[in-house]
Amino acid sequence: GGMGARLVSFRAPAFSSHGLEQGANAPISKRAALGYVLALNHLLDASGARHFRQGIRLAGDTVLVLWTDGPAEESERFLSLVDPTLTELKRWAESSMPVDTLLRPGARLYGATLSGKEGRAVVRDMLEAQLAEVVSNVRSFHAQLRLGGAPSWPVPVWALLRSLEGRAGRELSPELATRFARCILTGEAFPAALLTAALTRMAGGDEDALHLETRAGLIRACLHRSGGAAASALGDVPGGTLPAPFVLGRLFAVLEQLDGGSGFRERHFARCSHTPSLAFPALLQRVASNARNRRELVATRDALVTELLGGTFPGYLNTEGQALVALGYAREAVFQTKSGSAPKRTRSAS
Repeated sequence: GGMGARLVSFRAPAFSSHGLEQGANAPISKRAALGYVLALNHLLDASGARHFRQGIRLAGDTVLVLWTDGPAEESERFLSLVDPTLTELKRWAESSMPVDTLLRPGARLYGATLSGKEGRAVVRDMLEAQLAEVVSNVRSFHAQLRLGGAPSWPVPVWALLRSLEGRAGRELSPELATRFARCILTGEAFPAALLTAALTRMAGGDEDALHLETRAGLIRACLHRSGGAAASALGDVPGGTLPAPFVLGRLFAVLEQLDGGSGFRERHFARCSHTPSLAFPALLQRVASNARNRRELVATRDALVTELLGGTFPGYLNTEGQALVALGYAREAVFQTKSGSAPKRTRSAS
């Protein structure tokens, strides 16, 4: 009949070389088609607090469906680890149950990322892996997200995606969101475009501190996955020297609090994180007049300037340097939000 959507996983002209288009290019039996349609409808049904029973919404028309080869409860518990609801987050915070207790020996995980457009259900990605391996990857990702002494429970995919939304709630593209979700599950390095999106959003306007912390955690995870000098700087090395870009980020957060005006980050962050030698000296002069009766902050500012090789600022920072600036800023700003005061100096970029 003419009802429903065609499930396709190709769009290139070469796949139509024999005169067959879309679903007709790889026909299957009616019984097989009925089987996967009923299974997908079940997995995509709304259930309780979830929009999809076994799915994670990645974009307006894109969903990642996950299931195992075991009982339904196993799939549900895995989804609670990757993308917990608010109720489940509360349960995680109150429980110390290790994730490993959820694992069944030999269990396998399956995933399919689907998009619906113009009467087609497009398969963007597929995954098949050992459940234990994927759980290990997800746990490592959550550890990489953690800033300082942040809680150890999972960060939902929906929260991560919201922290990357642009103006007017503009979402990540379905392609980038799909790659992002796959990297969480497989442990692969995140695409450079994801780090760029996080840095661009960091330079945006003021918003909820939780979004700031989540976005900074994602930047931290990107650096960890990419390796190199920036990743090694995230380790806790007692007595070690913090990289200058991280200290610059801390200094920017202190200057923001001294300035006291709204929109400070939106006006100055991008320039300060790209060309510090041009931006910071002028900014230091600007906020000097607002430093009255803020002795603790002034002392922190002066200590940070001294730590930056006596006030010498880098001329230009690459993407990794900009990411470290963002982490330094978030570490300081989040601490100030939670404690209500300027933090003591620390020798850890984590």
